[in-house]
Amino acid sequence: MSRHEPKFENRNSKIATSFESRISIFVFRVLITRHSSLGSNMVLSHFPAMVLFSFLVSVVFGVLSKNTPRERCLYGAKVFVAFVGVAVLLGWIMYPVP
Repeated sequence: MSRHEPKFENRNSKIATSFESRISIFVFRVLITRHSSLGSNMVLSHFPAMVLFSFLVSVVFGVLSKNTPRERCLYGAKVFVAFVGVAVLLGWIMYPVP
């Protein structure tokens, strides 16, 4: 055992680390898989990726910042529209720029 290898306190921590690494490898493989269940290539272009990112971020912002479900939904919708609107506006402004 070299001095740079981690020392495990007991067997359970070694098992937990092994389990965590297996889970992280599984998640990594799922995330990098570029094929759908039908076998065709699934390519996500810029606009759908931006809409997906905007949706996920607006959901998180709504859940973390407001108290009632109604406020959360309204705030999430406002943030989503703002994200997509600003992105489309900036894309439209920067379109003629080479």
